Amino acid sequence: MAGFRFKYQNILKYRQDSERNAKNNLAMAVQALENAKLELKALKNARFSYLKDMEKALSDGVSAASFRNYNISSNYYEVAVAEKEEEIALAEKAVRKARALLQAATQEKKKMEKIKEKELALFREEELRAENVLVDSLITYKESNKISE
Repeated sequence: MAGFRFKYQNILKYRQDSERNAKNNLAMAVQALENAKLELKALKNARFSYLKDMEKALSDGVSAASFRNYNISSNYYEVAVAEKEEEIALAEKAVRKARALLQAATQEKKKMEKIKEKELALFREEELRAENVLVDSLITYKESNKISE
């Protein structure tokens, strides 16, 4: 008999590729989120260091122009941190979306694999039945030859 060939193999392969792409997209989204978190941490550390330097300079006394520059820089850090936090929120949303897509792709792939397993089981049953019929016919043939001799 011919070997088992799953008639929806191309669809299964497509679903496996879709799952692999979804995994890659999730990995990239998670990496982007982690990078954004690291950048936020670096910004917060830089802001903290800057504020300590500013406090020290203010306690030593500074000119109005220097104070203005300190204020502008302080505002820069506040805006940068806020923007980075927004970027993190968007990255978290992208990760959730990528996870949902991965889950859907995995479910679709598993459906096709289950169909393949069922068809393979049916194929094996048919092969076993055909083998049993062949064995029965051989036994019957041998028995009929013994009787006629």
